[in-house]
Amino acid sequence: MLLRLERRFGALTPDQLARVDALSSDEAATMGVELLDARSLADLGL
Repeated sequence: MLLRLERRFGALTPDQLARVDALSSDEAATMGVELLDARSLADLGL
């Protein structure tokens, strides 16, 4: 997940990294699907 986020949006801040790290597996799966339509990290709640 992290690699896909950084590939699309560039390096994440420490706060964003912590938020991604804290995601449950279900939340990460949902974010993976939402990543397809997201235009920014803000669209993903980051």
